[in-house]
Amino acid sequence: MVTTEEEALQRHLPQQGFAWRLFAAVITWGLLSFATAQNKDNASACSANDFKTLALTTHDEQLREKLVTDWLAKYGLNCPSDQMSAIRNNLPSWLGTAMTNKISQTVESLSADKKYPAGTAPNATANTPVLRPDPEVLSTGNPMRNSNAGNSSSPTLPVIPPPFNTPSSFAPGAVPNPTPKEYALRQSEIAQCLPGELATWGDGPRDTQMLSPKMVFVYEHQGAPSIVSEDSMMAVLQESAASWDACGGSNKVVLAREFSPANGGMKITVQWNDKDTTGAIGVANITKKALSFSPEIVQRVIQINAGKNLPVKYLIDTLQMTASHEIGHFQGLSAHSKRCVDVLSYYTVGGQRCSVRDNSVVPTKFYEYRSTLPTACDIDRCLIANKK
Repeated sequence: MVTTEEEALQRHLPQQGFAWRLFAAVITWGLLSFATAQNKDNASACSANDFKTLALTTHDEQLREKLVTDWLAKYGLNCPSDQMSAIRNNLPSWLGTAMTNKISQTVESLSADKKYPAGTAPNATANTPVLRPDPEVLSTGNPMRNSNAGNSSSPTLPVIPPPFNTPSSFAPGAVPNPTPKEYALRQSEIAQCLPGELATWGDGPRDTQMLSPKMVFVYEHQGAPSIVSEDSMMAVLQESAASWDACGGSNKVVLAREFSPANGGMKITVQWNDKDTTGAIGVANITKKALSFSPEIVQRVIQINAGKNLPVKYLIDTLQMTASHEIGHFQGLSAHSKRCVDVLSYYTVGGQRCSVRDNSVVPTKFYEYRSTLPTACDIDRCLIANKK
């Protein structure tokens, strides 16, 4: 097959002798060799570890977003499938607040290209691969059903109710897309707690001191949905637990098979158990010192999101949010926040809706308005409860 470069040279040298044709061939060979070498360089340069290092060592959010976007543009197309898969599976935990829909969609597209050659992708509504878990989205019945309001000895605290926008509210293939103004408002609410914003629904006991200044969350992966990897779950739990250290305590996460008393701190069991969750996607049981996730509810959410062809980011965010919410209960926060954005929030109680700063209406273009990690108000509440 004649290359474009060779065709161009031959058009300009139609009647030249052997020397000119040899020169054209050499030039063509040089161009092809350079392109091949460049592709090899790009492929070898595409390392998930390099991507991780770039993301985790760039502390400025906007700069991290730009550098990651540029990196994907430079190396993404020639990235080996195993490296792109590693990037895709860890994207939210590596990027944190720099995670955007654009980056998520870019990585999803690059990953799909690696897995399915052009024209061979399966039907998205039936076979879209979903790689992570999903808690908190589908609980059933009254969101107050397990709150035991007014019972100061209540051993069980519920997970947050269904999100404002459940996955089913988006058409197949549609991705939630908030406006820049809505996104900026949410980010400001997460980062700053203004006077008068520490309001709760009064749906449970008053905030108290954390269960222990040192807690070790011991994760048992047995019973998790098959699509939920142990590494993914551990990454989410570790980030959620560490985010509460700002309250003054110490929260570690270890695998059950690696736990020993030498780890130090009060042991909190983290498990997959439909019986203990009673229709919620996750429940913190203070008396039993256990945090339980429901494999059945998680599986239902995975199926819904896959049917809507939503990127895996939303599954990860939901799991992160639920873990953060439930671990917050162990920090002493019993009642639920009235601010929609707080990770300890309830969206609605008794027909009333949660609040958004400046009397704004809750944006409907977010898959989940609630933060995935504790907000400034969540931490302030915790510090007050623990008199830090």
